Amino acid sequence: MPGKRLRIETGAAARRQMVKVYRQMASGELDVTKGSKLIYALTEISRALEREAVEALSERLDKIEGR
Repeated sequence: MPGKRLRIETGAAARRQMVKVYRQMASGELDVTKGSKLIYALTEISRALEREAVEALSERLDKIEGR
């Protein structure tokens, strides 16, 4: 992963990256401590993306309802 810039702009992209990290940890390719930190960061990114999506949906509903 060093040197590569990942585009994680959706929850699905975050999930795919978490699966990749998990597989690397399970195979011994990636240290579990480092992998756990990456999974944590990806989880936080996923949560932020989810909050952003909910806020956008809420704004759309408010516009529809005329608020």
